[in-house]
Amino acid sequence: MTCFPSNALIETAAKAGIRPLMFRHERGAIMAADGYYRMNDGQRFGVAAMQHAAGAENSMGGLSQAFGDNLPCSRDTGGGQPRVWTVDGVFHGEPGYRHGERLCD
Repeated sequence: MTCFPSNALIETAAKAGIRPLMFRHERGAIMAADGYYRMNDGQRFGVAAMQHAAGAENSMGGLSQAFGDNLPCSRDTGGGQPRVWTVDGVFHGEPGYRHGERLCD
């Protein structure tokens, strides 16, 4: 399992005997999971774990490449605690831009 930087699944996988491979960036972890699948002729899946929020966003380049090549890839972002989220789950940015309003002077 490839990973960066923290996720509860990483510790759980390590305790179960699955070796986590730490990367310096989420996209690299996804690309390695993609490469693992390709290297094993589709007989073994690549799995990547990363933190939620920015980690999920940073992994999109690698996921897009795998999707474009029609390859399966699993990604687990773990999820954040609702009490630490800074944006409401039903946030919509469109109303501030609806009539070309300036949000700041």
